[in-house]
Amino acid sequence: MRSVFLFISCAFFLAAATYLGQLLLTGQVSDIETNSNPTEILVNIPSAKKRLIAGDILYLSDVVWVSRPAFEDKNKMQVPAKFTKNSEYFAVSKNIEAGALIEENAILWPSDLNFLPNILKEEFRAMGVFFDSENSILPMLWPGSRIDLVLILDPDKKRIFSDEVTVKLIAENIRVLSNSSFSNAKNKESDLSKRKSALNLILEVSPDQSEIISLARGIGSLVPVFAQLGLR
Repeated sequence: MRSVFLFISCAFFLAAATYLGQLLLTGQVSDIETNSNPTEILVNIPSAKKRLIAGDILYLSDVVWVSRPAFEDKNKMQVPAKFTKNSEYFAVSKNIEAGALIEENAILWPSDLNFLPNILKEEFRAMGVFFDSENSILPMLWPGSRIDLVLILDPDKKRIFSDEVTVKLIAENIRVLSNSSFSNAKNKESDLSKRKSALNLILEVSPDQSEIISLARGIGSLVPVFAQLGLR
């Protein structure tokens, strides 16, 4: 009985060896290996969390990173390291739907020569405004922030308004385009006194707002206050 079992086992082993030998001789094993797909190299590409309008200012927290095959499209190859190297924020040059990829040719960097003109909304202007360096919220006004402007009249100008008020809201929902306290402190020094040396803001204003702000600067001091989040 044992000899029969041993004979069957040997026959099965020889048959299997013969079959594998034929595969090797005909090259079928080699074909199986070369036809298998190699592991794809993936890179992270930014996509929009929400619908974007041309000129919107974004931060890294405003995008979702999605994986795509490397070199799928060179216009989309914006990896996280490139963002960190260029700037903490950027803008988009065209409308982008929520979930769509933010392609490289749609990104505007603050270092670009025409950054400000390209991010202005239609019919708006960029206006530089100087504020009191002691204002505590100025260091917190990042590009893209929204503010209202309050006018505090000088003592000798208190009767300029018919209702004799001394404090008046003169402009609302203004977008901050640039804050010189950040450009003067790129090394992120912790000493706030150095960041307050030249606290000028560049604001996006309508033609009417630019006139009002220009007149207001001659009769008092301007104070920025945070506008409600979500206003556009």
